[in-house]
Amino acid sequence: MPHGLRAWDRSQAAFDDFRSRSHFGALDGLRALSIMAVVWHHGPGARLGGILGTGRRGVILFFAISGFLITTLLLREHDRHGSISLAGFYARRALRIFPLYYGVLAVYTALLLLTRTDAAAAQFFDNLPYFLTYTSNWYARSGIFAFAWSLAAEEQFYCTWPSVIRYARPKRAIWFVVFLLLAALWWSAAGTPPLMRSSFVFRVLASVQMAICWGCLLAYLLHHRRGFHLAHVILGHRLAVPVIVLATLLTQLVPVRIAYGHFMLAALVGACVVREDSWLAPVLKWRPIVHIGVVSYGIYMLHGLVFNALDLASPGLLGGWEPHSVSGFAVSMVLTTALATLSFRYFEGPFLALKSRLAPSRTDSALPLAGAAAPPPPSIQ
Repeated sequence: MPHGLRAWDRSQAAFDDFRSRSHFGALDGLRALSIMAVVWHHGPGARLGGILGTGRRGVILFFAISGFLITTLLLREHDRHGSISLAGFYARRALRIFPLYYGVLAVYTALLLLTRTDAAAAQFFDNLPYFLTYTSNWYARSGIFAFAWSLAAEEQFYCTWPSVIRYARPKRAIWFVVFLLLAALWWSAAGTPPLMRSSFVFRVLASVQMAICWGCLLAYLLHHRRGFHLAHVILGHRLAVPVIVLATLLTQLVPVRIAYGHFMLAALVGACVVREDSWLAPVLKWRPIVHIGVVSYGIYMLHGLVFNALDLASPGLLGGWEPHSVSGFAVSMVLTTALATLSFRYFEGPFLALKSRLAPSRTDSALPLAGAAAPPPPSIQ
């Protein structure tokens, strides 16, 4: 059999397996690596350069995963039912995201009311309306609860993209994403005239995340046989994952614009989905890593509180131990994962049980269990 036909047959078998899967196991592992990168960046990683300073890329990977998974879910629902239930989609997203988000926001609010009267607390309360409405990436300044910017970007994606897929023809939906991506790339490369930066329209368009766009385009590519074949030839190669990982790390060492990092991390998502037995598979499917991925939304939402608690405890209880050291990162991850696990089981669990009843099909189980995307900063879905 000619090599071309063998490659086609292999890709079609992989495509059938891809379309039958209701859960992409490797992505739990990728979410785990993403959230660990975020926590690292908010700890010792922020002070480091080179490869050790790549933690901020964790939020980009979250965005790419979110764009891919949400789009895949919606496309499969449309294929199966001939339409998309927007009410069902938003009900499921609300049950997954809102309880923990608003619960943690309430904790921050209560703690600041009881313990702080400084400028940072005043700024938090000035920003509170934007935190409540998921618009902090448009209006809020940096400060306490600043990580909500990525959650806001995710929520805005949820509010817009499902309607585009439902009401627009596939080609127009794809061109819509391409337009946003090209605009973001142009702003990244050329900058924006000062007069435009103060406009509301610019703030909205500038908040579009390139990684989400790449994730959406990846989902469309993999949803169809010929597109999947093209992706399988490139991303299904056994060297694809190590090459992508190496290229992503190298962008931290050379003066390459971060836009390239968005594309590379979306390619990593595609490589891990197209070939579940990839080079990273033993790590991504290791049970402790999978568990961290499952509770990654809780880790994202709660790690700031754990950091603050360790900051307060370190001078006395911990004998001057520095929570933003490498050992501090390890302790923070262990404590935050434990707290997130309790939250997932006893607080988020009842809401997730309701969410599962609203699933249009088994494909909903492929969605990340985190709210950003939630992604961040970082959001995890």
